[in-house]
Amino acid sequence: MRKKLWLVDLGLMVLIIAMGIFVFLKLRQTAQSKHQQTNLSLNDPVALTSEKDVVIPTPEVSEEEAVIVEIEQADLFDLDGEPIALDDFSGKPMMVNFWATYCPPCLEEMPVIQDYAHRYENELVVLAINPGEEEHVVRNFVDQHGFELTFLLNPTNTIARQYRVFGFPTTLFFDERGEVVATHIGELDSELIDRYLLKLGLGE
Repeated sequence: MRKKLWLVDLGLMVLIIAMGIFVFLKLRQTAQSKHQQTNLSLNDPVALTSEKDVVIPTPEVSEEEAVIVEIEQADLFDLDGEPIALDDFSGKPMMVNFWATYCPPCLEEMPVIQDYAHRYENELVVLAINPGEEEHVVRNFVDQHGFELTFLLNPTNTIARQYRVFGFPTTLFFDERGEVVATHIGELDSELIDRYLLKLGLGE
């Protein structure tokens, strides 16, 4: 009886040792595999990268060419297709609202913004910039709701990207020197606008 028990204990010990060796070998194999992948990624960064993640270098251009490209890409137009520049409005404080026709909060705040544009028409420039949408879409929206703001189009989103506008509505407040004093993300109301205009020296 004791001999049988001894054999059983010996068998269990051998089984445990064998399992331990197996687990050790598997862990070692996994570690070696990860190490090889790490070396591969260090030696060839593109090897483990999908096509959409590959960064294509930008061709070098002269300073003069860079200025021309910047001017051509920073397009801003009124609803009649006439080119406009934000510098055209320098000398006065500005409230620049970035919006979209498919944005419900934009529609909600638009009458309030229009009211302030009329109230401060001689002291404040109010612009409503629509990035990316077609002219006829914006024009139909404006006509449908009867808005009378200065609406501008930025077809390639360059102005929005320049000022880091990532959602609608977003409103920027510029002083008379053209510097951004405040940025508001989300819907505006009268109380908020009054607070921002105080930063521009307007209101009481």
